[in-house]
Order: sequence, then C-alpha cells, then structure tokens
Amino acid sequence: MEVLGVDVKNFEPRTVAYVRCTGDFQKNPELFAQTWGKLMGWAAQSGLIEGAETLCMFDQDPDAVGSDEREFTACITLKQDMDVAGEIGKMTVAGGLYASGHYKVSNQDSAKAWEDMFANWLPASGYQPDAKPCFQLYPNMLADNTPQDIYVCVPVRSS
Repeated sequence: MEVLGVDVKNFEPRTVAYVRCTGDFQKNPELFAQTWGKLMGWAAQSGLIEGAETLCMFDQDPDAVGSDEREFTACITLKQDMDVAGEIGKMTVAGGLYASGHYKVSNQDSAKAWEDMFANWLPASGYQPDAKPCFQLYPNMLADNTPQDIYVCVPVRSS
C-alpha cells in the first residue's frame, strides 16, 4: 500500500445508482464481484460507464456488526436523471466536508487504507468523524488486482 496524502475538502452531493450487498465480502470476494457485476452490467447497458465515478459506501462500522451482517453499497455517479428498477436503486450521497485519503492499493489491501485513515490520520488531524456514511472513491476502477488509486472519504467536522 502506498499513501499519497490526505486532503480535507468540501464535496458536492452526488446522485448515484447503486446495488446493496450484505455479507462478509472480505472473506467472500465473490459477493463483491457479483454486486459490482450487477451494477456495471446495468450501467453499461444504460451508457453510463464513460466518465462516471464509482464508489463503495460503507453504512456502518464493520467492528460494530457481525461479519455476515456487513453492508456495502456499490455506486456509480449519474450525470443525468435516470429511471431505475429492481436491484438498482438511486440516491444522493451527502456532500459536505470530507477527509480524502489518497492511496495506491491492490483490491485485497484496501482495508489497510481504511485502517491508516482511522488509526493514524484521524486521531492526529484535529477533526472528528461526522455522522454520514464513509465511502471509497475509485477515479478509474480496475477489474483486476493491479494496484490502483483509491480515495478513502471520511465525513469530518472540526473538533
């Protein structure tokens, strides 16, 4: 894992299409792949892939729930209003102040980036986590396990 820096910045709200998954996606990476496959299949048919951001939202502290109860939400930004149905939902990701940690990691090492943000950066930052979901932003998601740029985005407020 390579740490490339942390910036605190104001994010605009994002409208996203999404698919949710519940289960231990770290022990069962096929859950992660299936969820992304559903979303990206729909996005490709809808012509949304080019230029879209993808992100994973984590709705709870993974240590606060059992591993089989962990939830993540695979998202793709929508540049225009779209109708969704079935497993595809639509929502707005809250804007506001976020700490955005830039890392270069392979897929199996993204948990280390989260650990670095919460164990190292946040305690020394002068910020407190805010009560909004965290997310991992992929400027250009790669399907293979090649190290890629990710941003670990933690909503924050001044201490």
